[in-house]
Amino acid sequence: MILCSVAAKHKETKQFFTMYNTLEDTKVYLEKEVSVRFSNAVLRLTSNCISTALSTSYLNYFNVLQLVIFCVSKILCVCCR
Repeated sequence: MILCSVAAKHKETKQFFTMYNTLEDTKVYLEKEVSVRFSNAVLRLTSNCISTALSTSYLNYFNVLQLVIFCVSKILCVCCR
């Protein structure tokens, strides 16, 4: 009886750690990906060759990136609780 209880708790704990590590790896990957995309967008925006129309589209791109960062952080906060 106790052995079954310990085995079940062990399985539950193992699943929790697996899920946590998967979420942590996903978070790190997404942070790196967003960072690379954001820095690329900054480089493109700061270049002198961009016309006004292009800079407007890049500003929209920034807004989308900020929204993605916000959503990912909210999802990870909810999942890691």
